[in-house]
Amino acid sequence: MGDPSERVLVYRQDAQLVEAAGSFLSDALARGGAAIVLAGAEHVRALQDWVSLCGSDLQAAAEEDRYHAFAIEELLRSLAPGASTAPALGAQLEATLAQVPSGIAPVHVFGEIARELRIPGGGGAKVSFAELARQLRGKRPISLLCARHEDLPADQACARQAGADVLLEAPPFPAPIEDGDGAVVSWAVLPPAPAACRVARRLARSAFAGEAGADAIDSAELVVSELAGNAVRHARSTFQAEVSVRNGSLRLAVTDAKPLPEGWSGFPIAREHGLGLVAAVAEDWAVEPLAGGKVVWAELARDGEAR
Repeated sequence: MGDPSERVLVYRQDAQLVEAAGSFLSDALARGGAAIVLAGAEHVRALQDWVSLCGSDLQAAAEEDRYHAFAIEELLRSLAPGASTAPALGAQLEATLAQVPSGIAPVHVFGEIARELRIPGGGGAKVSFAELARQLRGKRPISLLCARHEDLPADQACARQAGADVLLEAPPFPAPIEDGDGAVVSWAVLPPAPAACRVARRLARSAFAGEAGADAIDSAELVVSELAGNAVRHARSTFQAEVSVRNGSLRLAVTDAKPLPEGWSGFPIAREHGLGLVAAVAEDWAVEPLAGGKVVWAELARDGEAR
């Protein structure tokens, strides 16, 4: 049998990583424990949004040395030329673990097996979280969740570790529709919490980077807030909010894990609220079924004027 305090997540979609790791970290903090994160910068940011929306005060936890997060890219850049990655990461995690006050439990450690730590030339091809876990467990009890994308190979230690009793089933989430015409500006994976709409509005506002007037920003915030609100109220699942630029227009999309009902022929539209407001403001919009969920998107002119 595998060690129940070591779990391995093999994921396909970013939303699966964020939901699984976010729940793992939130559980420790909600119980008065500590959480340590080592992941790619985008995933660190996404996990901070998720855990905060689940009710944890990360600033307070950090001040109490119960929350520590490190971006893999920054750690690799900080290494001295020629330094071996695995010992450096081990030393960093050991030093961080030592900062967590004694008596604090549980201690949950999440490590992302990022491409930079596995692909030769990335500086970390020999890093193994399975080995790091054994090193850390010699200092104090911890629970480890490590995650790798299904396209990345497992090292020998992780392969030995990844028996059926250790593998964590990835949360269900639909694969997106491939769209080569759009450039993603920002994204967030969010729990079905009312405050998630605030994060979605922040994404829309930041997408303009000061280049648009108040009307355009207000329209984008209104639309993405309605789309996110529907995911919170009706889908009640993890959802991904995404802002992209497509053919000169701003596309706001929300993907959730609740499929459309069988025989679905459209949602009721009332102009004064909900999708009616989206239809009134957007250049174009649609609801598209996905295997295991759906995506609702709307496109806006960059100047905020519908055509």
